[in-house]
Amino acid sequence: MTKAPLRIGMIVPSSNTAFEPAVADMHLPKSDVTIHVSRARVTSVSLGAGSQEQFSSDPMCAAALLLADVRPDLLVWAGTSGLWLGLDHDRSVCEALTKATSVRATTTTLALFDACASLGVRRSALVTPYLSEIVDRIVATCAGAGVSVVAERHLGLSDNHSFGLVTEKEISALALACATSDLDGCLIACTNLGGPGVVAALEQQLGAPVLDSIAVTVWHALKVAGLAEPGTPQRPGPSTPGRARAEIGAR
Repeated sequence: MTKAPLRIGMIVPSSNTAFEPAVADMHLPKSDVTIHVSRARVTSVSLGAGSQEQFSSDPMCAAALLLADVRPDLLVWAGTSGLWLGLDHDRSVCEALTKATSVRATTTTLALFDACASLGVRRSALVTPYLSEIVDRIVATCAGAGVSVVAERHLGLSDNHSFGLVTEKEISALALACATSDLDGCLIACTNLGGPGVVAALEQQLGAPVLDSIAVTVWHALKVAGLAEPGTPQRPGPSTPGRARAEIGAR
């Protein structure tokens, strides 16, 4: 019997429209990995109590239990809420997901800081669609993780669906407005911004790695799940399809 590909379960914010199309455009080889998606209700992002309740463990565990039926090798909260709620919040979400399903778990925020460490990013630009109050929290979380935000641009939006309507041209303009000789990276922080398509051009223009939340989430998931060739944080996926599976043991 042919060995099954790695199965990765992604929990995506319910009003997110950018994540799945971007992942589909990565053309990950199905012989190596398949991505399976469930959703947790998220409609707005602010520091209001109602908004923050969306990111509690209970709704994510409900989504994870549905994904558990495909017997995934890894579960991922594909949202950046840990950037403003803190790394401990994301770690507690991972613990809850694993307790509910007996499957390892990680998050986009953990992926972003893993990518920063991998590429030596310590002084970064920051691009987000969020409100100023959220950006202030993100800057503080980055600082606590050893990444100084030296320039940032944000759109001041709170409706999660509206994030997905931001064009690649607008994302690029925000990133280029952060250009400074002091930066050694640029974070596009939101899994409902369609950033993967502008990474290559922005890296040439900025002269530094560009870490898009969607691309980095996929790269980190492939790495943690045990793919021998997860690609790079900017360009996830194996370079030799069909031969990239690491030995991860029986399911």
